Amino acid sequence: MQRENVKPPKAKEEEDPRPAQQPPELTVEDGIKKSDSLPLRLLTIAIGMPLWFLSALYLPILHHTLNTLLTVVGLHEFDNLVVILTGLPQHNILHYGYCSLGLFMPLVAYFTNSYLALRNALDASMILSLVLHLTVVFASKQTRIPKSSLIHLFASFFGLYWVAFSISQSAFILSKDRSYMAILLLTTWASDGFAMIVGRTMGKHRIFAALSPRKTWEGFLGGCIVGAIFPILWMYPLSKIWPAMPQLNLLQYLVPGVCIAFLTQVGDLTQSFLKRAVDVKDSGNFFPGHGGVLDRNCGLFFSAPFLNGYVHGTLLRRLRLVKCMF
Repeated sequence: MQRENVKPPKAKEEEDPRPAQQPPELTVEDGIKKSDSLPLRLLTIAIGMPLWFLSALYLPILHHTLNTLLTVVGLHEFDNLVVILTGLPQHNILHYGYCSLGLFMPLVAYFTNSYLALRNALDASMILSLVLHLTVVFASKQTRIPKSSLIHLFASFFGLYWVAFSISQSAFILSKDRSYMAILLLTTWASDGFAMIVGRTMGKHRIFAALSPRKTWEGFLGGCIVGAIFPILWMYPLSKIWPAMPQLNLLQYLVPGVCIAFLTQVGDLTQSFLKRAVDVKDSGNFFPGHGGVLDRNCGLFFSAPFLNGYVHGTLLRRLRLVKCMF
């Protein structure tokens, strides 16, 4: 009797007692990253700054279009920060409806050229934001409204005022005198840039470590001082050979320069407060190598409303009566 070749049973593979690792879930924080590549940062500056600056002087419709885009993206980033802060799920209806309000106020400001109309647009945007929040509550059929929903609602009101309402006022500055946008943009950039340079090279005394570990009093004062004298040292001489620049005396350059430089630093500290509250490094990555719209334009959120009031107010007219002896 032949012996059948019986294959021995295969030994069972030992099972790994450790639980299988699940792929990490993507969250809002995953989109909030910044590249620190120096060439990428320089390329963004080389393209973005001349485009934004020259469009304000020679092609205001393009500049207004860019500001509208920044408003929409800024609200998108702000709502992402609020979602991280509250821990609520992000609803598409609420999020994209909120971002679309960024189109409303800039268009009202551009076509009406009326500050009162812009204020009414802000009120209407807040009401629409409330309607969006109530729509989400009814659509989700929640049996109990979480307390963080109220935080989300009032934070959205602040975002509409801080981002959309502030940037929209640049339309009034353009309609009054395009050259004043040059003062606003260049002074803001100078103050922001030199605050970083002075802070990194000479900064020793931190403003508040919990607010930002890199913010120092030396950087804050350096940004204020350089931003204040920048219009006098560079823009005033340039106005003598470039007619597109504001044709003002030294005092008329100095007053807005001081205020814009200070407000730029205040805006930067405000943005740092928001980011540290939700524990993120940057609000987005819209500007490659630099971060998001809120990171790069936080200084404009305070300085643009000031310059709008300055240009349309009585202070400028009084300064024009001063005979500068320089």
